[in-house]
Amino acid sequence: MSGKENKVLWISQEEAIQCGVLDMNFIMDNVIRANKMLGRGETIEIPLFHMMWEEGKHAGKRVGLHACVINSDQENIHVAGVKAIPSNPLNPRKLGKPRSNGLVTLYDEDSGYPLAVVDDTLISGMRTGAGSGLGAKCFAREDSEVVGLIGSGVIAGYCLEATAMFMKHIKKVKIYDLVRENAERFCKKFAYLGYQFEVVDSAEAAIRDSDIVHTCSLVDVGEEYVEPDWLKPGSFHSYVSQYDYKEACHLLPNVKFGMDWTERLNDRDSCTLANMVLDGKMDRPDVTQVSDVLLGKRPGRTNPDDIYLFGTIGIVITDTTNCYKVYQQCLEKGLGTWVYQWHEPAKV
Repeated sequence: MSGKENKVLWISQEEAIQCGVLDMNFIMDNVIRANKMLGRGETIEIPLFHMMWEEGKHAGKRVGLHACVINSDQENIHVAGVKAIPSNPLNPRKLGKPRSNGLVTLYDEDSGYPLAVVDDTLISGMRTGAGSGLGAKCFAREDSEVVGLIGSGVIAGYCLEATAMFMKHIKKVKIYDLVRENAERFCKKFAYLGYQFEVVDSAEAAIRDSDIVHTCSLVDVGEEYVEPDWLKPGSFHSYVSQYDYKEACHLLPNVKFGMDWTERLNDRDSCTLANMVLDGKMDRPDVTQVSDVLLGKRPGRTNPDDIYLFGTIGIVITDTTNCYKVYQQCLEKGLGTWVYQWHEPAKV
């Protein structure tokens, strides 16, 4: 051995599970930590970039690319993360495999060399649900009792699980899915939460009169369907799938906005709200960032009758923080497979 080799730790999904990535408490703790680092100015987040196999098909086959730098003395995290997450909605039906898969490469701050490649498939889904639940913590009414779900896939489950961590008065969950059997299976899976579950026959039925709504659909730009009169006064809506709410919903006089990262308003097609601002259909609104609520810089909900539309578009610092914690555990537990980038760098 020359001492000049560079090794990278490959961490499989199974090994990531051994480190706790299916534990929402583990994920949420790291998501909160990441948001606070964002609010303290200890991170650099590069806007998400989507490469689409079919131009304009935002909900079709695509590859999402994210990158960030975390430089936090307080959390003792000094690492860069690059995430690639390809997605194809046909995978479950055609292949019997997940719609998306993710890999995060962690890079050393000093050398810039890669430290690890971590399976991010589960983390990505879990942190999405955690972000939506954290939005509910910040902007939903504490006395919320009814949750409405659009879609019954894994993300909807993570959203419900995360919401249950903070909202202690939930009694009922209404769920709509294009495939009723999927919704029925979902209800059985989450029966342990002790809520009353109801499978409803339309999106309107799931949203109308609900206090908290998570939309986890496959709609695309131009397919918005949620009407403004469906939104209950005082309700909270997390548009996980980005394009569910019609433009008129954003123009209601009692609507307020929250986001995980307000820079998303500069990104076309990050959500309907961003498109409306960039197209000049509305002035840039006042948007409260989750990190500011967590750090006490701004209040969350201030009026019980306001309707909150919340964009959890996804910030890669949440993936990177979780993956870094997994990496640290793997080093401690002797998990992962070392792969050589080189034994000795080529001289050119």
